[in-house]
Amino acid sequence: MDDIFTVIIIAAIIFFAVRLCIHTQKKVSGEQEQGQELNRVLQQETDRKKAELQKNREEQAELVRRYQNSPLTMEILNHISGGDVSSRKPEEIIITDNGIQGVTAGVSRAYSFLENRAPSFQSVFAWYGGVDNTKEEDIVRPQMAMAEAINHLLGESYYIVDRACRHPQRMEFDDSEGFSLVSYESKDVKMTLKPNKIF
Repeated sequence: MDDIFTVIIIAAIIFFAVRLCIHTQKKVSGEQEQGQELNRVLQQETDRKKAELQKNREEQAELVRRYQNSPLTMEILNHISGGDVSSRKPEEIIITDNGIQGVTAGVSRAYSFLENRAPSFQSVFAWYGGVDNTKEEDIVRPQMAMAEAINHLLGESYYIVDRACRHPQRMEFDDSEGFSLVSYESKDVKMTLKPNKIF
């Protein structure tokens, strides 16, 4: 009788041990599937972000080419230089959303997009940095594209400064890990003629 009782207890222990193993195996398998799904989703998001950044870089390069080949760009340069831009380059050029101003031989001239019925530049507000480590160059910036086009047309003879408003922010997590984000808001781009005389 004791032997039967012992066999029943051993059988019950084996039964519960097998059920526990099966349950643990299913739980581990489910966790592995969840981990694989999470990795797949993260990889898709990374691929999407890379494609978006590549598209932005291509769009910026296309804007530079478009402005460089546009007759309107030469019209603007001739206007702000007071005649023929090939005879006298502006010492300073400021590109805003609504127009382009230039100083040539001490005389300031402005080309208003509204007055001349030309399209204005779209203001830009974007974030960069963060966990995906994007850069300011990954933002489509029409003012910078115009500055690069003008610089190329005038023989790469200008310093270019993007005077956008930038506000860095630090994001912290509970586990003391964090990352930095920077907000970018377009303002204007200043181009200054490089000196050609040395002291």
